[in-house]
Amino acid sequence: MRTSRVSSPGWLLVVLLGGQAMASLDGAIVNVALPSISRDLHASGAALQVTVAGYLLAYAVLLVAGARLGDALGHRTLFVAGLAAFTGASIVCGAATTIGTLVAARIAQGGAAAFMVPQVLSLIQRCFEGAERVRALSRYSAVLSLGVAAGQVLGGVVVTADLAGSTWRAVFLVNAPIGAALLAAAWRQLPAGRAGARAFDVPGMLALAVPMVLLVLPLAVGRELGWPAWSVACLVAAGPALAAFVAVERACLRRGGEPLVDLTLLRDRVVALGLAAIMAVMAGFAAFAFMLTLHLQAGLGYSPLRASLTFLPYAIGFGTASLSWRRLPAAWHRWTAPAGFALLAACDAGMAAAFGAGPTNWPLPVAALMLGAGAGHAAAFAPLAVAVTARARPDQAASLSGMLSTATTVAAVVGVAAGGGAFLAVASAAGGTTPAFQAAAAGLAATMAAAGAAALWAAPSHEESRIAHVAPRRRRLRSGPS
Repeated sequence: MRTSRVSSPGWLLVVLLGGQAMASLDGAIVNVALPSISRDLHASGAALQVTVAGYLLAYAVLLVAGARLGDALGHRTLFVAGLAAFTGASIVCGAATTIGTLVAARIAQGGAAAFMVPQVLSLIQRCFEGAERVRALSRYSAVLSLGVAAGQVLGGVVVTADLAGSTWRAVFLVNAPIGAALLAAAWRQLPAGRAGARAFDVPGMLALAVPMVLLVLPLAVGRELGWPAWSVACLVAAGPALAAFVAVERACLRRGGEPLVDLTLLRDRVVALGLAAIMAVMAGFAAFAFMLTLHLQAGLGYSPLRASLTFLPYAIGFGTASLSWRRLPAAWHRWTAPAGFALLAACDAGMAAAFGAGPTNWPLPVAALMLGAGAGHAAAFAPLAVAVTARARPDQAASLSGMLSTATTVAAVVGVAAGGGAFLAVASAAGGTTPAFQAAAAGLAATMAAAGAAALWAAPSHEESRIAHVAPRRRRLRSGPS
């Protein structure tokens, strides 16, 4: 499989990461706007949950299908179509006058993102080689996770600014000019052509949709609804449904077809353990952001703007570490992710004490802890993302792209459902959010320490990393000029 040539790789990366940033931000930026949406559209708590869950559900269910359709129809075609639909759905969200319209548009947004986002990693894998690919993947991993952290900050700023009296609507309408600019550049910068997939695995897509719905839907809305019987039944059925999907994919492979997901990738130690560690850090951050936002506003009386700005040092630490970890000596890269988990665990433990003691009296220590937590998050996530994606051949790029994107999305939903649920239960029993946040932060510290052990086992050796980085170049030389 030859690597695609592009005339302006820098601009190509700007377009790809711009689309990724829009989708990453949109999953988090809306959270701060929910109280305003509730007042303006007279939405119930359950309706607000569906506004968030609808986006996540459509995104999670269609991600892998979007990745494989990129192989079948062309990555540029799918990226542009997804970007156009995402931009249009954002405008409908911003103009919605009823909660039903907003929910429908959010679902459309999630589906559009599922077709756009997988093409980002697939095109990076196909258009960059060697050290350039590592740099591109490092920037990709930064945008993928930084968008979630930055969304917490931007949401509070945009809603508080009340641009032209738009309150919460600006959260969605800001996507319109950005999307239009990216669309103008995408068709020229992205390479044309299909990757050469033989046939789209429709049975596999349907078989995967079932466990995704059974898992994501109850986790997203079950807590708000009091965990009704149907939500528990869905979670119980998700395991057998996932096993059925694996059976469908294996049968497809035995017939000589091209399965929706290349499950052979999971036989690789780096891919399997790397994905597990990535899911742990993303679930941990989603839970942390949810719990801290509630603690700051409900427990400590912070305004939405002040609560969102509390995350600013986190975003700064994440962005700085994401873009600088590669400057470390190559022999140290194996230890970067475990060290990141250790730093994150230490900062979580520190925040359990700092926020419990009253952050209004400890502004600098809290900012330092948030900065360190963001840096630890990046140091844990970015090297693992690079190591995992480097294991895939170009023809496996779409499958791995779908797996990585789905894993991070599901992890975020699980983190909010499990961590958030435990936080609210402890807060209710203890009569306040302070003991709940202290207990939850201490639990997150222990979880990140355990995930660091998996990251150490997953990290490729220096020699494995060197082979992974030079192999694409050797393959291209053997196949001749593109």
